[in-house]
Formats: sequence, C-alpha cells, structure tokens
Amino acid sequence: MKKILHYKGIVVPLVLVLACTFFAFTGCSEDDDDNGIRVNLTILQTTDMHDRVAGYGVHTSYSPDSLNDDSVLGGFARMAAKTDEIRDAQTASNIPVLLLDSGDYTMGTVYDLLWDSDPAPFAYLQHMEYDAVTLGNHEFDYNPQRLADMIAAAQAQTESFDIPIVASNMVFDDDVAETLDDDLKQLQANGDIVTKLVKDLDNGIKVGIIGLLGETADSYAPNAVPVTFNSDYAEAAEAAAVQAVVDELRDTDGVDIVIALSHSGLTDVTPSAPAGDDVTLAQNVSGIDIILSGHEHKMTGSIVSVANTTTGHVTRIVCAGAYTRNLAQLDLEVSMAGNSVAKARLTNHTIDDTILGDTDVTAMVADWDTAINAMGLDYAVEDTVATTVPALSGSSPGENGLGSLIAAAFRYVGTDASDPTFGGCANGTIRNSFAAGQDISFADLFALQPLGMTSAIDQSPLLPGYPLLKVYVTGAEIWDICGFNA
Repeated sequence: MKKILHYKGIVVPLVLVLACTFFAFTGCSEDDDDNGIRVNLTILQTTDMHDRVAGYGVHTSYSPDSLNDDSVLGGFARMAAKTDEIRDAQTASNIPVLLLDSGDYTMGTVYDLLWDSDPAPFAYLQHMEYDAVTLGNHEFDYNPQRLADMIAAAQAQTESFDIPIVASNMVFDDDVAETLDDDLKQLQANGDIVTKLVKDLDNGIKVGIIGLLGETADSYAPNAVPVTFNSDYAEAAEAAAVQAVVDELRDTDGVDIVIALSHSGLTDVTPSAPAGDDVTLAQNVSGIDIILSGHEHKMTGSIVSVANTTTGHVTRIVCAGAYTRNLAQLDLEVSMAGNSVAKARLTNHTIDDTILGDTDVTAMVADWDTAINAMGLDYAVEDTVATTVPALSGSSPGENGLGSLIAAAFRYVGTDASDPTFGGCANGTIRNSFAAGQDISFADLFALQPLGMTSAIDQSPLLPGYPLLKVYVTGAEIWDICGFNA
C-alpha cells in the first residue's frame, strides 16, 4: 500500500518526497537554507518565434523529415519533437512540465498571410498544448482589432484555440466612442485573455503566472493604441499596478511561486552586470521568482539573478532567444515550506537538423503551404524569384548592401516622371539575409521585410507586410534627414 504524507493541506506520495531528496543540480544553480519539502518542476520556454514555421535559414533547404542534411536552425516540426521528448522524459520521472511563451510568436514569415484564416502560430501553440502565453509588441502590428480577428480565426479552427493569454499590465481605453479595442475587450470578458493564471500541478505545486509587456516593447507598438500598458517598471504607480497582481497571487491565491512571461527584455545577459527592462522589473516588483524574458532576442547562456531593491527577493531571469532556434529548459526545485525556488538549472537546447521533426506538425505545414499557394499570388511559397551572387545581410549598423538594395527597390516603385525620388530603409526592419549564390524563394523574400500592415481599410484582400509610405519633402528637409541619419 502506497504511503501518503499530508503537508499544508497537500497530499504528497511518500515516494515522491523520497525522490525529491535525491534530486540534484549541477552547473548554474542556487541554493537556500530551507530543509522542508522540495518538489521538482520543469519549465520549457519559447519566445520571439516570429512565425518561423520553417526555421531560420534558406526556406527550401529545410528538411525536418531527415537528419544532418541542412543548416537551418529551428522550425516548428523540430521544436515540437524536442519539446515532446523532454515532456515525455520528465513525465516518466513524475516531474510536471509547464510549456510557456513570452510573446511575438506572430509576424515574420510568409505564413503571416494566413493571419485571418488559419493563423499558423496560434495553431502551433494549440497543437503543442502550451500552458500559457503572453502578448508581444508584434502581436499588435496590425492594431487591436486585427489581433482580435486573428484570435477569433484561430478559435474557429477544428482544433479551436483555447490557450490562456495572460496580459497583466494591459490597459483598455474607457472611451465608448473608441471601438478599435472592443473585440479585444470582449476576449478578456470571455476569459480568453486573463490578468493572472493559477496552475495547480499534480505534485502539489501551485504556480501563479503573469504576462507583461515592457517599456521598450511598448514604444515599438504604436499600432496598439488605444490599448496601453503599465510598462515603466521604474515609475512608482506603474510598478505598483504590477505588484498588486503579484501580491494577489501570493496573498489571496496562495501560490508557491510566481512566473512572469515578460516581453520586456534583457539588453545585456551577462550574469554579473545584466541590463534591460526585465532587470528593472525584478528590482522594482517583489515576489516574482522566475522571469521568462522576451523581446530583445538575446539568449541567456546562464541564469541571471537580480535582487529586489526593497525586499531583497531574488528573481531568476532566462531567455530562449528568438526564431525557434533554441528551447530553454529550466529545472526547478521548489521549497514548499518557503514558497520559493530553492534551486534552478538552465539547459539550452539548440533546434537543428540533428532533430527529426514531428510528423503531425510537418503535415500541418504542408496544409498551410497549400492554402497560401491557393491565394492567387504571383508566386508559390517555394518558387525561386531571384538568385544572389554575393552574400547579403542587413543586420549590422550602418550602410550595407542589402539595405541599399531594398532602398533602391523602394525608389524604383515610387519613382514617376515628374519628381526625383529618394528611397530609404531602416536596418531594424530587415529580418532576413541571403547566402552567396542562394536561390531566393518567395518565402525567403517575404521574410526580408515581413512585419506590419497598411492602416488603410479599403484594401482587399488585406495582406500583411511592410506598407510603403510616400511623402513629399523639400531640399532642406532632405538635408535634415541625411544629417539625422548620419
């Protein structure tokens, strides 16, 4: 007969308690002085996936159904296979797993074309049964109404989207005449978007989850208006708004630990001198045990620990990076007596062609390709549209060949017989690169400038991608623009 231990109202199998006694961590870990019951938990994090269905690299070379034959990193099928592998292993050891995402799963590839019919990232999140996600700034690229349309389209699928979206510092406009955020408000009223989430795990751990969008990400989301965010964690009133949600989870809901899905970011992931909005969050909001960071695309090679400036509460921060190229695994030992994380270990899993892709996800991708190819565009997803001679990249600061090529293309489109035309392209909008001698597919070309959508309401079909803006300027204004750029 299996012996049962009762502790703090929690029924814990004795064999589980004994197993916890022998649980050990190596590498990047911390300890505390508590000698009470400790229970294990594994967190898997993705962030900033940006709809990289076929990974980061040459689209037509991605081959998730075979091994060791391409250089593409990431991709939904391979990410799914690694996720399930870890889930199965931990479940076999009676360790619960939380699969979480920190935002910006949309926007970035040709699969954005399905935004209002069968949104690929939402379908992937649903298929993989994520426990919770939050909203990033790029989820608002099309405005709040179209974000609500995306979610509604995902809910209308056979595998209806019902993953909790946690948005703890999002603020809706009270003006009844402003309707752009009404459908998003309704999703919150329906419980599809929540301010906080409580998860009761099988081994007795009670986890509280919040979702945040930080100040820098907020500034990169102009189309979110009239939606705003309490995103300045250094400002007392806005930090207090977030603190109130954390306090409610701890004091009212009685959670053991609090996890923040934070689309705020680390600009420096050096453990000894970290920087970024998530550091400010940990310093000014107490009681968050784990921050799963997003937005800045910087993968943490080790756990970043930050102490709250008032209470000394230590928050551990990790980030999986971007574009599905890495899956972060955070193994925790939770002190049930101290309601805190006693130990933590981070493992980063590179998602590459040593992983055989999940066949169900590969079949989903094939269906999405078919749907895009049936849209009547000039090219199919894998059609070659050009070939490069030198390698072209636009990610580095300053002028570069790819940026100049894009600017020249803008100028060509905008030129008419009567007016001289200048073309310009900001490096930050360039989201892809080309290898030397690469046959560029339509999918590769789309990923070059994929984000955003026109604000016009009279275009049908309404397709995503950066809209071109043409303005008329004087010679003096051109001089000022060049001076500012320099």
